[in-house]
Amino acid sequence: MESTPQDHTQEETLKFIADCKKAEQIGMRLIARAEQTQKGFSLKLKRRGCEDACIQAVVTKLIELDLLNDERYAERWLRSRLSRKTSKVPSPRLLSSALSSRGIDRENQKNAFEKILDEETEYTLLLSYVEKSMKLPKGYSEKSHLKFEGFSSTVINRYLEI
Repeated sequence: MESTPQDHTQEETLKFIADCKKAEQIGMRLIARAEQTQKGFSLKLKRRGCEDACIQAVVTKLIELDLLNDERYAERWLRSRLSRKTSKVPSPRLLSSALSSRGIDRENQKNAFEKILDEETEYTLLLSYVEKSMKLPKGYSEKSHLKFEGFSSTVINRYLEI
């Protein structure tokens, strides 16, 4: 008995479903271990041999289920970085750059910063940054450097009034 084009289509559909189920299982193990970004999650599935169409289908499903959420990832990542006691304190610009490298878009970054970096937290960060990390480039004023590093005008003005 010869196969018909319809049989091929049915076989391809079943293979696609099976491949997507495999990708979903791999993805659920990743999510169970740690919060993931969409970009990082997709790259990990790709490295494990999953097809692009299956990756996109799984990512879409997990976003709908709120199991994959870049804003939540950004919030948790920011909290983690701000709680670290290190010799070099990051500025908002460096934090934003690090989130961008993880695939977090500007809107999700903005929302995460608004939730995590209230004025008092930002002021404390600025004080630590000035004490441990700030090196003024030649010709820069303290105010312009802090602005360049992403601190808000409100917090910079508060600091400079001391």
